[in-house]
Amino acid sequence: MRKRKLFLIAILIWNFNSVLGQNFCFTPSTSSNLNLNSSDLMKRANNSSNCLKIYFHVIRRSNGTGGQTNESVNEAFNILNQDFNPHNIFFNWDNQIDYINNDNYYSSPTTAIFSVNNHQDGIDIYLFDDSSSAGGRANGVGESSEFWVSGSYWKSPNNSLTKSHVISHEMGHVLYLWHTHHGTYNEGGNDNPCPELVNGSNSATCGDYVTDTPADPHLRFNVNQSTCEWNSSATDANGNSYNPDEKNVMSYTDINCMEYFTSKQGERMRNAIATLPYLKNVVVSCETSCPSYLSITQKVSSGSTDNQKAKVSLTASNIIEYNGTANYSAGTEVILKPGFHAKNGSGFYASIETCTTSGLKSARISADQVENKNSLKVENSENLFFSIYPNPAKTEITISCHFESSVSLKVNLYSVFGTLLKSASIINDNTTLNITEIPNGLYILKIYNSNSEIGIQKLLIQH
Repeated sequence: MRKRKLFLIAILIWNFNSVLGQNFCFTPSTSSNLNLNSSDLMKRANNSSNCLKIYFHVIRRSNGTGGQTNESVNEAFNILNQDFNPHNIFFNWDNQIDYINNDNYYSSPTTAIFSVNNHQDGIDIYLFDDSSSAGGRANGVGESSEFWVSGSYWKSPNNSLTKSHVISHEMGHVLYLWHTHHGTYNEGGNDNPCPELVNGSNSATCGDYVTDTPADPHLRFNVNQSTCEWNSSATDANGNSYNPDEKNVMSYTDINCMEYFTSKQGERMRNAIATLPYLKNVVVSCETSCPSYLSITQKVSSGSTDNQKAKVSLTASNIIEYNGTANYSAGTEVILKPGFHAKNGSGFYASIETCTTSGLKSARISADQVENKNSLKVENSENLFFSIYPNPAKTEITISCHFESSVSLKVNLYSVFGTLLKSASIINDNTTLNITEIPNGLYILKIYNSNSEIGIQKLLIQH
């Protein structure tokens, strides 16, 4: 009898985990705006910048205990900024938290919460306790402006879902993004989705309707947490093997592997903001939207630009990939923590300025804080910061920098024997130096302010 009980318990646990593995985001797979799924309105070239008003609600017990802390809410806000700012989508939050003290809501999130202290002029974000039922739900895909996140991830180390990219996943639904496996895996709903093919030939009209997200068969969270590689395999209708993106925020990957939205997902969201009435209602000025304190840990992917501002202090411990760009500013200080790494060929700019100020000013960051052994980052009396790339170089190099207009800078290229080969004046933003006539080999680049050398970098030329 004891063995039978243990067997039944094992079966129940297996079934429970299977359900979790198949259904984590409870957002309905339908929308009142189905006619826009693959319309031209969702595919327009759109580089606009939008700021969306948001409200945070924290659900606690009736006696006021439990619920997310102020620090957790701020971390959730930071994650939203990290994930959406590279796509010119920003959030305006007044740093106020609405506490909902009610035992009936506390442990088991339902859509009933969407009617509590809801706003028409902003996106309402309801955050439940880490001990509550695990999951997240938006009030429809591209349909309404509220969602909730609750509980902890069921896999070790059982991360808080509120302080993960799950909050961005649900925001993505509000901004009219489907799961990357939408259509390929039948989630129900009435939009008659069709499977996306691996070759991408129908990606604009099937699947998630986004052309730069690869076909996804439904990862079911079966992803190696360390390598972020899918642990399974499958083929599409043509017999081609799936190669899903295990780091896309809208996939059912391991939550520790969620990392980014694609550029076309960003474009779709911007078009949704410009088209859907409930999103038009939440667009506000971004002038006062930046938080007082901001901690950046999210990697800046190649080809992405991350613009972040804080009213008081900004700390960064993230990686900026090749061809990625980061512009970080704060009213008092910008701090680079261990783990920060601006890779060769990336662009990194820091400044001390207010949230409403445009244009980069001075920044006080010690050069030895920048864990970058390949590209040049310099601080001198004028607080000038440089990035020189690519290295090795083929036909030209770019000197990327920001500085006060009164500063006079130049770059000299020398042979290893000290012979001056080329010289050019440096202008703000990007200056290019043509090296097509310079033979392959190792050279020295030096940056000068007037006649004072302020930076040096080895350069390898390989045509």
